[in-house]
Amino acid sequence: MQLSWIRVKQVLLGFVFVTLVAVIATAVLLGLDQGKAEQMPNHEINHLRVLEDEDGTLQASDLLPLNATTDELYDKWQDQDGPSLAKGQSGSVWWVLLESPAPDLYLSIFNPTVESVTVYTSGTGAADTTLALSSDHPSEGHVLQAGWGSPSDDSEHFIYPVFAISNQGPVLIRLYSRYVQSYTFSWHYAHSFYSQRSWTTTLLGFFVGILTAVMLFNFLSYRKTKDTMLLTFMIFILSVIVHQMAILGAVQLLLPNKANELIKYVGVLGGLMSLAGALLADSFLRQTRMARASRLVVLFSVASLLSATILTWFNQIQLVNNVTNATPMIVIPATIAFLLSLPRADQVRSRYFTSAWIIMFLAIVVHYLRIQGLVPNTLGSLSLTIVLIVLESFVLATGLAAQTAVYKNQAQAHELAFLRTQIQPHFLFNTLNVLAALAPIDGKKTRGLILDFASYLRTSFDFKALSQDVTLENELEAIEAYARISQARFENRIQFDFEIEDVGPLRIPNLILQPLVENAIRHGLRHKPEGGQIAIRVQRVQNKVRIEVEDNGTGLSAEALERIHQGPDDATGSGVGLYNIRERLRLRFQTELHIENFPGYGAKFWFEIPAERRKRHQEA
Repeated sequence: MQLSWIRVKQVLLGFVFVTLVAVIATAVLLGLDQGKAEQMPNHEINHLRVLEDEDGTLQASDLLPLNATTDELYDKWQDQDGPSLAKGQSGSVWWVLLESPAPDLYLSIFNPTVESVTVYTSGTGAADTTLALSSDHPSEGHVLQAGWGSPSDDSEHFIYPVFAISNQGPVLIRLYSRYVQSYTFSWHYAHSFYSQRSWTTTLLGFFVGILTAVMLFNFLSYRKTKDTMLLTFMIFILSVIVHQMAILGAVQLLLPNKANELIKYVGVLGGLMSLAGALLADSFLRQTRMARASRLVVLFSVASLLSATILTWFNQIQLVNNVTNATPMIVIPATIAFLLSLPRADQVRSRYFTSAWIIMFLAIVVHYLRIQGLVPNTLGSLSLTIVLIVLESFVLATGLAAQTAVYKNQAQAHELAFLRTQIQPHFLFNTLNVLAALAPIDGKKTRGLILDFASYLRTSFDFKALSQDVTLENELEAIEAYARISQARFENRIQFDFEIEDVGPLRIPNLILQPLVENAIRHGLRHKPEGGQIAIRVQRVQNKVRIEVEDNGTGLSAEALERIHQGPDDATGSGVGLYNIRERLRLRFQTELHIENFPGYGAKFWFEIPAERRKRHQEA
């Protein structure tokens, strides 16, 4: 499957269109019965009376009846304009007093992560300035409780607490949240509440659907390309979905029995999301000059996640919030700085990643302002955060597709360059001279060498097969043929030792071993008068397959090592073989060609292929 921006756009936009149609259809169906209800305006809340209970020891009986003559706390109540109480990460309990303008209304308290909400309403239906609950008998009124940490749930089934208020009169509300003391209150008639619930739930499903589509698309791409960056992106998207479902209260709809546990760990989920984002940035930056700085950001994110987990275990939620809220404010700007500092040639490919991280930074800023109480907790502020996250994920998916296309073009260029290195006239001429000299002496051996030579030529000049994987057995057969030709050339001064462990049906890139063997001869053993030995080893190491080529020759020179790591000499073309093997392994398997050099004693080349690749071909 060839990845491109056009393909990504077609897949994702197609899904967005289908999902949008489903959203509209669902909303229309859900609104048919509601549309029959009498269209009555909602009652806006323009005034609140609030009281801070720092110790959390006050009871409703301490506050009631509430009037200027009997209540000592009356003067401590604060008048506040507007429908929102936004106090950020306050550790206090908050009491709110407001008037119910009419009976049979729904009271909405917008805060998905509120731990405890207790609503006291009048039991008499009297609409006066005194809450009709006596201090001696507070149970005479209606006491409703909700919240993810509440022992009971008397609210309507929704992502945030909503209560059906049957009586007209004052309403006293006790609120507590260890995450954010930010609430928005509103009154609704039945039709407006059910409409809002339908739209909110459908919209939330729409956002999650887009994120899931992006994740699944990258999963399909990962199965084709085995690019670990795509796998890291999937982990990032999954962590975003889980975290947002917890912070938006969706777990109270989907898993009401698990809401308490999941929201308790919402700080840990936030730390996991930050770590996944840092790992995604690191997977992009690890091949640049910012690799070391990127690893530091990853380590910082790991430390933050561990701290949040330990603090949550000891129920230090306030400290958890401080840690996890600070982490994105460091990780995201640092990542943007890294991306912007890339060389100009890399900026062309990284513009998507830079744009995505800037969008994520904006989402973090909105989230940070909300949890600090600077922006009220509303459907709009929470929706803006997830809209930015969806947009950021879409841009990242586009950037990953563009990055994969660049990798594919690079891989093709490396394979074409590698192809040229296999056509070596000096080896052809030397082999023909050996055959000519050996023919009059030993015809049987000459025929065998001619067959080996034909096998070598068929492998080296098959341009189409170069870009395909071959079985390990086929590659070893080609190496054995090359070994017999080399022994004939050097009069058996070079010995070959094959230590092959049974690792099952394994496929590797074509001509990935022969250049390593040739390098051992040319740079290690050819200049050693007494000759030497080359060992080819294949063994299973845990969940990977390790392949080694080792010689006991003279080792590699400093110049040869530099060419391997930095690229071949454009003038002479020397060093292109090993350099291209290194790049082919990196682009195809995201693994490295390791070199152990022992000047005067030999050198070892080795690499590891994930066992999953072997298993996949075995199942096929």
